[in-house]
Amino acid sequence: MRRRAEETGGGLKLTVARTLDEVERMRPSWAFLQRAVPCPNYNADIDRYISVLESLDGRERPYVVLLSRGGEPVALCAARLGVLSFKLGAPYRTIFALKLNCLSVVHGGLLGSPEQAALESVWSELYEAVRRREADVVFFNHFPSGSPLVATANRAAGPLARGRFAVREPHWSMAMPASMESFYASLAAPTRQDLKRALRKVSRAGAIEHVFYPGGLQLDTALRAVEEISREAYQRALGTGFTGGAAQMSQLRAAAGHGWLRVHVLLLDGAPAAFEMAMEYSGTYFLYATAYRASLRPVAPGKALLLMLLEHLCERGGVERMDFGFGDADYKRIYCRECVDEVASYVFAPRLKAIAVNLMQAASGAASAVLRKALAPAGGTRRIKRRWRERLARGER
Repeated sequence: MRRRAEETGGGLKLTVARTLDEVERMRPSWAFLQRAVPCPNYNADIDRYISVLESLDGRERPYVVLLSRGGEPVALCAARLGVLSFKLGAPYRTIFALKLNCLSVVHGGLLGSPEQAALESVWSELYEAVRRREADVVFFNHFPSGSPLVATANRAAGPLARGRFAVREPHWSMAMPASMESFYASLAAPTRQDLKRALRKVSRAGAIEHVFYPGGLQLDTALRAVEEISREAYQRALGTGFTGGAAQMSQLRAAAGHGWLRVHVLLLDGAPAAFEMAMEYSGTYFLYATAYRASLRPVAPGKALLLMLLEHLCERGGVERMDFGFGDADYKRIYCRECVDEVASYVFAPRLKAIAVNLMQAASGAASAVLRKALAPAGGTRRIKRRWRERLARGER
């Protein structure tokens, strides 16, 4: 479908890009709106958006909505048309999965500060994909709780179309400390002692070395070390973190080409023991993937490497903030003081299959929530996750 532009209410001009060439013509407006964001997300950068689509070899297609007034950009919403698999079951265990055609709004993909009329125009255009049967569901990928765009979408959706069980996750970040001394001083004494003990423990296990690969420097060497570690990590069994798949490798090489990719590797007696991957973008260090050799869990190489990474950034300077991504974890609560609740939410088409998926996902999500609540007081959820991850790392299912 060709690029189209039309006038909406309030003197707003709406333009929709459906091809990469049309997206490219939006670059000046996109870059202008991205620069206006206080802490821009690299996932919403136009070059990141294009590289992800190119890595998927046509499995997903562009869908970008731009609103302007008097020739000046007002808002932009970046989304992709593709297929989304809805996995139903217990945590770490999929019973079955159903696929729906999905319009996914990327994380951080709403740029600008649009007024309500603009939000309604954006949502109306996103929902056109549902009306045209190009999509069975619109997915808002971890938007902040209370997002005006999500609220607008939910008000417009009927009771059966509105996602019945939105997944809410904390998104942790921290302001970079001026020095490691100030970082340790901000922690409680027992925590401070535990972290320093972790460094001593890994040092006693063998000769350690922190190797840093910036941008595309020695990228193949860095990726070989990352792959060697990942083969023993539970994340690989879950299909998360560094998978080594063709699409991810293409995206990582593109990020290296733009100068964003950072790879930190901890060597223990010369062998790769743990890694941290990150994207450095506009003053923020976005932690991207991490893993350590499962056999080295007793000496906590991952914890030690993260402390070395922090020390490296304190000494180097130039980074204002570290983004730990969404999802809760004890170490994030230790390091971070800033947290925003984000919600993965959906609006389904008023069609039989889509509504059935909505209701089944709601039932599965509610059951998981009840289980987590029942186990939480005794720390049961944490123990189950740890044991299941250990089984995955051993190759058990």
